[in-house]
Amino acid sequence: MLLLAWKRDKPLLVLTWPFSSSKSVTEPLNDQEPGGRKPSHRHARCPLEYFVRGMRMGLRCLRQWLNMAGLGSGYRGEILSRALGGKSGRSITGWDIGIRTVHFSSSSKFFSWLKMPNLLCIYEIHRDEVWELPPKAEVIAWSDKTGVEMFGYGDHILGIQGHPEYTKDILLNLIDRLVKLDHIEDSESEELKAKVEAAREPDREAWKRLCISFLKGGL
Repeated sequence: MLLLAWKRDKPLLVLTWPFSSSKSVTEPLNDQEPGGRKPSHRHARCPLEYFVRGMRMGLRCLRQWLNMAGLGSGYRGEILSRALGGKSGRSITGWDIGIRTVHFSSSSKFFSWLKMPNLLCIYEIHRDEVWELPPKAEVIAWSDKTGVEMFGYGDHILGIQGHPEYTKDILLNLIDRLVKLDHIEDSESEELKAKVEAAREPDREAWKRLCISFLKGGL
């Protein structure tokens, strides 16, 4: 998981979320517990909730005082959404693991000047998703699995559900780790890895161009 903060001319902050973190794999970032109940006292005071609060304060600083842009992928993108007033939690369709084709919204002005293709593939490995966008945010891209693959907030925040920073080797290694953590069956992992090996890899250069252009203030 990746979070970048950029001074519009040079990077100032790079944060990663270790995949082995129990929060990023086993516990959803829910606004409600299963069954529609409000979060318990334990959930309300968990370290992740404090992290969201800290992220909210940090985002305010990024814009008001530092003139910085923020980009988050994977779980960081979901936390960005929640910190800005959105909602996120477990996907009702379960895990999304592998290579997913995302469709860029024709109505969004994000990256229109970059002449990006209408479709791009990206590595995915998540079972949480953005349920509801923050006020004033917009959907930039979607897929047949996830309604919010990318969202933008103003011209300084970008959230990406997938992982443009991943390589095939990284994804295959993470699939093996899911098996060891008993989140997926071994037979399922073999099928997933076979599909990844057979598929064409995402265009990392296109994603790199998109992310760097955003962080440098090309919008």
